Amino acid sequence: MNITRFAAWLFLLIASTQACSKTAIKSQDLTPVWHTGWKAPGYTADSFSWTRFGTLGNGNANFAAASFSSTDLRRKIINFKCRFNSLEALKGFEIRFSNNKDFKSHLSFNIPLYDTPGFNIIQPNEWHNLSFGLGNAVTVGNPDTSSIQYVGVYYQDKGSIALSLDISDISITESSHNPILSYTFDDGYVETLAVADILSEYKQAATAYIIPDGIDEPNYLTLDDVDKLVKLGWGISSHDTLPFTQRTPDELNKRLNVLNKYFQDNNLQKAMRHLAYPQGEQNRSYVVPLVRSMYDTARTAGGGMETLPPGDFALLRAYNVLNTTSVEELHKQVVQAKKNNQWLILMFHYFHDPESPAETPLSFDINKFRQFVEIVSNEGITVTPVHQVYEMFTETKTQ
Repeated sequence: MNITRFAAWLFLLIASTQACSKTAIKSQDLTPVWHTGWKAPGYTADSFSWTRFGTLGNGNANFAAASFSSTDLRRKIINFKCRFNSLEALKGFEIRFSNNKDFKSHLSFNIPLYDTPGFNIIQPNEWHNLSFGLGNAVTVGNPDTSSIQYVGVYYQDKGSIALSLDISDISITESSHNPILSYTFDDGYVETLAVADILSEYKQAATAYIIPDGIDEPNYLTLDDVDKLVKLGWGISSHDTLPFTQRTPDELNKRLNVLNKYFQDNNLQKAMRHLAYPQGEQNRSYVVPLVRSMYDTARTAGGGMETLPPGDFALLRAYNVLNTTSVEELHKQVVQAKKNNQWLILMFHYFHDPESPAETPLSFDINKFRQFVEIVSNEGITVTPVHQVYEMFTETKTQ
């Protein structure tokens, strides 16, 4: 275990032994405010309690709210479970926190919704464990984050199908872990070597999610290149071309075994139990269950900043870096991660020289990347490959 990783592990161990304050908000205390939908009695099963809310299918927005003891949301983790009967019916969903009953100033935590079903972290008729920190919040007005005492749930259907929402009790706990940044690079393109050289100048390592079929092919890394990344402290983890949702359960099971065999045959076991979903697509019916059975973490292709610990290691959120992403935007994300003790996972693909125009929206200027790495170094945030972040938590639990 290297010194940087040991220090991070020691911090986690100490933090885990400290008593953490916790605020619990019962979902049954949430009361409809706008009276445009309905609320059912509370339920208890599978060791947790939840309440069902619903819409009338007419497109009207719905809002249910509750008060609780004044709480400082800074460096806190908001955690709850939720379930929806239909994504086709869902137009919007937010959790809001405010100092005032009227919610004119509030913090909003929302879940992105995409037209492609596999992109969505939320899936119909499935429970989802969601976690947020202030780095995920959209600020409306000027709420005082040090004294929050109202929570509200906003939900709306599209005007054709009635929506039902199940939401568990909401917990607010201390985020006692140091902020972390993880660079991740998808597919295994040859320009990853240039990126590795830049990071090594600052003694930083990253995660490369490689596609085994591409290794030793034109424009991709060679196996010798991969070995060089390993020696630089990188995590070499799994990726693929075809979205898992386009394979049958049997085909996916066989494919995952093929991917794992490649890592084993080439002595890449160290970070092989970590994966990035191809094109970010997954489902709850068989993709996520199969991935859970074979991998320790799986990264999606969006969703923003993660909490420490994440709500779900099999659905890690990431910040997708595009050609249009500025260094200033990336720096802002780092500042937010530091401020709120969160995990910023950056997702990169291609790189290009500033003299050559980007051939794809996924290509990032290599000089801008160098500039950003220097900024990260000056910020002092811990930079750690994904597999080592996971190990920090599992090692702490086993002590």
